[in-house]
Amino acid sequence: MVGTMLTALTAGAAHADAPPRPDDFAYGRALHFAPGGAIYRLALPDDVYRHATRDDLGDLRVFNAAGEAVPHALRAPAGAEDPVPAAESLPFFELRGAAAGRAESLSLSITTDPRGAIIGVRNTDAPDAPAVVQAYVLDASRLERLLRELSLHWAGARDGFVAQLNVDASDDLNRWQRWVTNAGIAELRQAGHTLTRHTLELGDRQAKYLRLSWPLGARGVTLTAAAARPAPARREPPRRWLTLDATGVEHNGGVLHYDTRGRYPVDRIDLALPEPNSVIQAMLYSRAGEQDDWRRRGQGIFYRLDAQGTALQHRVLSIAGVTDRYWQLRIAGDGAGDAQPQLKLGWPAGELHFVARGEPPFTLAYGGAGVAAAAQPVDGLLRGLERHEAEAAVAPAEAAARRVLGGEGRLIPARAPLPWRRIAFWGVLVLGVLVLAWMAFGLYRDLNRARPNGD
Repeated sequence: MVGTMLTALTAGAAHADAPPRPDDFAYGRALHFAPGGAIYRLALPDDVYRHATRDDLGDLRVFNAAGEAVPHALRAPAGAEDPVPAAESLPFFELRGAAAGRAESLSLSITTDPRGAIIGVRNTDAPDAPAVVQAYVLDASRLERLLRELSLHWAGARDGFVAQLNVDASDDLNRWQRWVTNAGIAELRQAGHTLTRHTLELGDRQAKYLRLSWPLGARGVTLTAAAARPAPARREPPRRWLTLDATGVEHNGGVLHYDTRGRYPVDRIDLALPEPNSVIQAMLYSRAGEQDDWRRRGQGIFYRLDAQGTALQHRVLSIAGVTDRYWQLRIAGDGAGDAQPQLKLGWPAGELHFVARGEPPFTLAYGGAGVAAAAQPVDGLLRGLERHEAEAAVAPAEAAARRVLGGEGRLIPARAPLPWRRIAFWGVLVLGVLVLAWMAFGLYRDLNRARPNGD
């Protein structure tokens, strides 16, 4: 009897943990790609966010023709980089002091022009010993990009040397911050060969001025040229946009409600003002569910001005990514007029990577309430590859039109499954207690029968 009960409960538990099938999801899309590849990539269609039942899109799978789920990963799109720019020459100025002194202790008078460019450097100290070059100040004020690398050239090195340099950065020539500590440069000669190291990594940071320590000054080595290589400009990934009309109005148009009907990972907010020469001050709120509290996501002044044929418009508002469905716009004053602004929400479309294991056709299935998130080993694989290796290993794929799999009923959460393992455990425990009680009762009855009458 106990064995029969355990068998039934174990079978129920196994059914509850069964891997998902295509019809466990509401919708699907056939995936098309050129054969011969191993890993494929496609931008997620917008309606995946529309019909997802989990914020992390865990209710998504890719199935092969046999209905087996294949490994996949969801990844944020990477921004593109422009080509590496050429190094740009930097003006530099000597800082002289006593041979045993330090660049940080020098007393200097630095003159700049109205744009911030250095036009003169003078040491206000009067060292007793002959002055040597202790450091250089490099003027990078005309560069408006992050600095990646510093390239140095020198003269006067009669013998080979290895030296360690420090680089400090400043925007006002008063407060300095250490960027590079004990970075090595070298010029070594042997058997007619010369080994030179003359570059310093700056870490993609920006500053107007650099101070370069120069311990080689006492040896007669002088800097002859300095150039900075800017970091490549990084372009943001393309974004999808959803334009929403207000679904509800309160307080005479001062509060507007919007419904995305999905779980879009929004990180940009814009307002489309329908009338020209409109200016409003507004705050934006969002929440995941209708019963949740509103949380403020941003505020600003939004405007649309037409001045003598020139259109002036506010900047798009950047926020931390949020997948809330419901949005609210609270307007201060009446600068919007009678027309209601449209809410525009933007997000970087995520990328799906999957391994083409098994036979085609492959199907992207999504929208399954109650489906647990799957492990994503493909993400770890791609992280371990070099950039050029990942580009060579991944091929593009396209998604066909949406079709119904399990239907909209799969979007409705089912009742919580019975905890079969817990029921089995407590059932066996209660059954064991009953068996012990029955045995104790039988023993008690046998003892009473064995006693003589009257005892």
